[in-house]
Amino acid sequence: MDKEARYNLYKGRVWPGWWPILDKYIPQIKAIDPNAEIEVKEKLGTLRIWVGSLMDDHAPFNKIELAAEEESCTVCEYCGAPAKRRTNRRWIVTLCDRCNNASNARKGRIIEETEQKWLTAALRED
Repeated sequence: MDKEARYNLYKGRVWPGWWPILDKYIPQIKAIDPNAEIEVKEKLGTLRIWVGSLMDDHAPFNKIELAAEEESCTVCEYCGAPAKRRTNRRWIVTLCDRCNNASNARKGRIIEETEQKWLTAALRED
């Protein structure tokens, strides 16, 4: 999956701190079934991947989905730093101390910086 396809899959669905996790697990899914349809989102402070495939055995996909979800519990959604799940108002989020304590304006800059770092790294890969 090229950078543009990955960006379109990730952007607006989860924050860029989790994009490297997706970069790790999406190729594993595509190696099993290149035609698999993939959806990603955040739910209860964790990354969720759903795989649609015509294959009879979904066990390999289930293992990948669970591994990504478990890893996301320890990675900041915004910046990718080590983090923990927290309750902020009514939401469950996974944030590092810096992002958790940042103002909304600062969080926006952190997210933009993280996205730019991912885009720069993705350009080197393609």
